[in-house]
Amino acid sequence: MAKTNEIATRTEQVELANPQDIMNFATELKSLIVDNKLYTNIKGKNYVNVEGWQIAGAFTGAIPIVEKVEDLSQGLTYKYRAEVSLRDKDGNQVGYGVAICTNKEAGKKNFDEYAVASMAQTRAVGKAYRMKIGWLLKVAGYETTPAEEMDAVVAEVVEKKPQPATEKAKFSTRDIAIAKKQLELANSMDELRVIFGTLGEIKAEPEIIAKKDEMKAKLAETAAKTVTATRGGDDE
Repeated sequence: MAKTNEIATRTEQVELANPQDIMNFATELKSLIVDNKLYTNIKGKNYVNVEGWQIAGAFTGAIPIVEKVEDLSQGLTYKYRAEVSLRDKDGNQVGYGVAICTNKEAGKKNFDEYAVASMAQTRAVGKAYRMKIGWLLKVAGYETTPAEEMDAVVAEVVEKKPQPATEKAKFSTRDIAIAKKQLELANSMDELRVIFGTLGEIKAEPEIIAKKDEMKAKLAETAAKTVTATRGGDDE
């Protein structure tokens, strides 16, 4: 939290007049980026998010201004082009960046229109800073490409990541049907027990267990009726 407050309250522009000033600021910048988690690790390399670039830019006196957002969408394809300039405290242009975003990109297929337009602006901000202070981020130990420009690579990594294999059913519908028929051949509890015991692993299937319970109840009912009928005959 202390680092975040430092970002909010520090207003003076850093002076990078000599190598030592550059190294000191690069060290401070890296600390801010790490403490506030403003970077993304992609394939083992660290890329600073646009917020990190904005912090570095603000300290060096460059503020991003969105100059233009152009809608290039066609049909179901959302596509936006954004232009961003960097201005110093006197309003002078000190940098410029142009970027495009479309929902046809890997990882952007489910983006709403506003999200595509927003990402185009975000990328343009990062591009503008990259052209001006990419070297400074490199000195701080990061790659010179903003993380948002690496979205396609991130999407590719996710797509190639091994997915858990879908567990294949051990027994087919036919196997289960045959096992059920075997259970239906039982004419007594003893036979049911024997047949069930010969079914192997398939007897653990819920449908087979249910069928066994069904046959068990049916045989018990039949046995009860037989006993009742026998007793009735004895009474006569």
